[in-house]
Amino acid sequence: MLTPRSWLGDLQPLLRRRIQLVAALVALATAFFAAFRASQPAEWAFFVGSRLGVGFLVTEAAIGLACAIFAVSLWRTPSVWTLPRLRMGEYAVVAALALYIGLSQLFAFAGSRFAADGVADLMVLRFAVDSVAVRWSVAIVAISALVPETLARNTRLVVLQAATALALTAIMTVTDPVYAAHAGRVLIQMTFWMALSATIAIFGAAKLHELRQQVAAARRMGQYQLVRPIGSGGMGEVHLAEHLLLKHPVAIKLIRPEKAGDPDALARFEREVRATARLTHWNTVQIHDYGYTDDGTFYYAMEYLPGLTLDQVVQRSGALPAGRVIHVLRQVCAALGEAHALGLVHRDIKPANVMLCERGGVNDVAKLLDFGLVRGGGPAAETMVDANAVVGTPGYMSPEQAQGLEPLGATADIYAVGATAYLLLTGAPAFASAPAVQMIVAQATTPVRPPRDVRPGIPPDLDAIVVRCLERESANRFASAAGLDAALAACADAGTWTAADAAAWWRQYGPDTGVASVVRSDATTRLSIRTRLHA
Repeated sequence: MLTPRSWLGDLQPLLRRRIQLVAALVALATAFFAAFRASQPAEWAFFVGSRLGVGFLVTEAAIGLACAIFAVSLWRTPSVWTLPRLRMGEYAVVAALALYIGLSQLFAFAGSRFAADGVADLMVLRFAVDSVAVRWSVAIVAISALVPETLARNTRLVVLQAATALALTAIMTVTDPVYAAHAGRVLIQMTFWMALSATIAIFGAAKLHELRQQVAAARRMGQYQLVRPIGSGGMGEVHLAEHLLLKHPVAIKLIRPEKAGDPDALARFEREVRATARLTHWNTVQIHDYGYTDDGTFYYAMEYLPGLTLDQVVQRSGALPAGRVIHVLRQVCAALGEAHALGLVHRDIKPANVMLCERGGVNDVAKLLDFGLVRGGGPAAETMVDANAVVGTPGYMSPEQAQGLEPLGATADIYAVGATAYLLLTGAPAFASAPAVQMIVAQATTPVRPPRDVRPGIPPDLDAIVVRCLERESANRFASAAGLDAALAACADAGTWTAADAAAWWRQYGPDTGVASVVRSDATTRLSIRTRLHA
């Protein structure tokens, strides 16, 4: 069974980033002090004047280089660093930092550097002790603040570092005559600093732990725990989440009151969940649950689909073979067939709203997403608040949809399927990128260029189907999704895309982590046109 820490991976990437930061800071600190000593002749002479000094410089360089390599490794190969390895790396960095500060305390702040004839000025000696204490304090507080730990583990690390600092100070007061003359004062001074640092570190870590719990609670939507955002748009946000009891991954789509902007936006969001919940076809994204949080955030939970949207598929491998296009389009037609039978018109079919994924061990399963613009026919048909607002995606809206004509029928979705097929077959949209208004004018006035003219080799029968879908007059298109599906099934290339072909493509081009895709919901462009466009 998936557990919050193993599947969600919430702690692991955070711990990796924080340890990477600490290692990088240690590397930068060693580089700074090394450069400072090299620029100060007296300092440099003191360190290279003895074997202990040379040994310290070598150790400093080794610690800095090791931490730099470790930080780069955490950045370049994150998958290698499992949670146990990260914990080992964390302890190694803390140990290296303690070794560096400890050697600095024993050698660089030796009493002989501050004494004249074996007697040190008390203020100079106090400054030396304070300088050592500051180094330990920064290490203790910084690690507690930066590295996420349990309270018990953090307390152990803090106590261990503070005890090490006090133990080294005690050793100095015994072995170094200059410090021995002021042993009581030196130990009291260092004890004060370590007690203060430990108190701040432990109390700060406790408050950070409390804040993390509050944030975790704030990231809950009903019985779902939000993990991370995986998509966003003008209307809503989509988050990867986990069911708190079932430990099952889901996608949560939400819209906050301050982002809705107007009642129509929230009504559209509620319409989407109600419409989608009515659909049960395998090729339509499934809705599990919905509700409101205490602060008024509306959300719904749908199946999580790790995979790639059609525009991402084309970006990865270019235009698709005819057999695969037919395979995908027939699945879209099957989903639309159910929706149209219920009187629902999608109104925003486009490559970003069709996802290919693996379900039940089957590759290239198409899922139709984002029913945010769906409309139902009949007396209960819902209309926009602004009758002049045209909602959809330029380049995929049918001419009648772009002109704001109502009611729209199944043929408006057929047009969008044709525009999607055009991109899949040619690797380019049916209408070149341009300002939205110009694109809509071109769709309403200019016959589409046949796909075969853009990419020779496209089968004539499939080319003719796409051109018919993109007819400017709705009466000239296929009348239904079932009619389009039948035409696709009759193509010579129907059935040529096999399960083996799909498996081979996903091995080569599929998401690297298995969780790459992002439910690209609600990426719709809203276009308000005050002047009606006529063909």
